[in-house]
Amino acid sequence: MNEIETNIIDDIQNDSVLAAELTSTSKASVWRLWAFVVSKAIKTLYELFIVFRTELETEMAKQKIHSKQWYRQKAIDFLFGFAVKPGTDEFDTEGAADEEIAAAKVVKQAACIKMISSSGYGILRVKVATEDGDGNLQKLPAEQYEALKYYFMRYAVDAGTQLKVTTGDADDLLLKLDVYYDPLVISTTGARLDGTADTPVLDAINEYLKSLEFNGALYVSDLIAAIRQVDGVRLAKCLEARSKYGSYDYNADVLNAGLIDEIRVADAGYMKIDESVLQINYKVMPE
Repeated sequence: MNEIETNIIDDIQNDSVLAAELTSTSKASVWRLWAFVVSKAIKTLYELFIVFRTELETEMAKQKIHSKQWYRQKAIDFLFGFAVKPGTDEFDTEGAADEEIAAAKVVKQAACIKMISSSGYGILRVKVATEDGDGNLQKLPAEQYEALKYYFMRYAVDAGTQLKVTTGDADDLLLKLDVYYDPLVISTTGARLDGTADTPVLDAINEYLKSLEFNGALYVSDLIAAIRQVDGVRLAKCLEARSKYGSYDYNADVLNAGLIDEIRVADAGYMKIDESVLQINYKVMPE
């Protein structure tokens, strides 16, 4: 706003007619106060326009029929237990309360990706997940999953498009870490000495995984950076990172499974730490 106000004041002072009418150069003068009010109004209008443009672009992306964003939105808007209006892909919610509609929106996260089948044909994969009572992602129950697939295949897929709807348990993440700690803050087992947290490093790992965008990439370097933010942790190093899903194991050599170099996208779209194989070596920083 200062730039707008400065430009207004400069234009007034540089105008031969207006400048001659100024009776005061004080910052509290009436004309300067009006310059402030006008510049504030212009700035507010500009900010509202930015918000409007952002919302408009988002809505326009949703309206692009058969785009990946359109398919994603169809998954998010799916209503379990509601019929579809004849001749449309929209659900009939006439007479339904807002609470009923909200409860029927069982798909909480969705993402669309393009894949190539073994035969060379393009496939649009729609990954979906729901949430448990604590807000943790999980796969859709069988009834909901089958209903969602039927909706897409019957009402919301373009002729000739090969579409695959998937939902699955979280991919498992294996980690082996060296964590150097401050013995005045953290014990040899990784617990805080003040008793406020038994597993602060594990808590930081879980928070990082929950912070990832659905179907977003895990970066090992970002995960280590999150661990280093734990009070009492001086240094952290990843010795090994692997992930698996479905019938694959941690030694698999397939897309989105096996050894993680730096980046990994979970096949299910989300990931959880496998505590049964989690290895954290707590070490005191050498002097």
